[in-house]
Amino acid sequence: PLFRSIVGPFITMIYSMIQHDIARFCFIYVIFLISFSQAFHFLLKDANEESFDTPYDSMMAAFLMTLGSFDYDTLNSGKLAVLAQLLFVIFMVLTAILLLNMLIAMMTTTYQNIAERASMEWKKQWAKIVMVLESSLSNKQRLRYQKAYTIDLNDLTENPGEIIACLSTLNPLFRKELCGEEPQHSW
Repeated sequence: PLFRSIVGPFITMIYSMIQHDIARFCFIYVIFLISFSQAFHFLLKDANEESFDTPYDSMMAAFLMTLGSFDYDTLNSGKLAVLAQLLFVIFMVLTAILLLNMLIAMMTTTYQNIAERASMEWKKQWAKIVMVLESSLSNKQRLRYQKAYTIDLNDLTENPGEIIACLSTLNPLFRKELCGEEPQHSW
């Protein structure tokens, strides 16, 4: 259980980051990429540079700019070199600095939120697994397993006024740890 309670939240974090944070980042990034790549295309298409001949080539060049793999001298070959350089600076500030920092901030928030409720997330994932397993059983099998792990509350204590709830789901160690008794298997 210790391994699952540590690894489970990280799996949930990664899934949540991919599903929410990276998806939002990619959507915003694509908008910036398409916008700036078309601006670069119109500024540099007559500059005898192959990387800006078509809108698609311009988009790939803008993507490479984001990764830092771009020949800066290409921007000096157009008619409006100063405007192309200014556009390059604005693009790099917006994408490489602001958008990536925004992605890091979103992922940090997701990490903190899930880490705060890690125990609840682990229990939620465990409950989902139990539900999937139970749904794969026939009604007869499910009833047989439920009877094996069901505890009569009156049998747990000699004081009828004291109520002890002892839940066990598919793991007989819970009953032994919480109730001090060995599970009785009837299957």
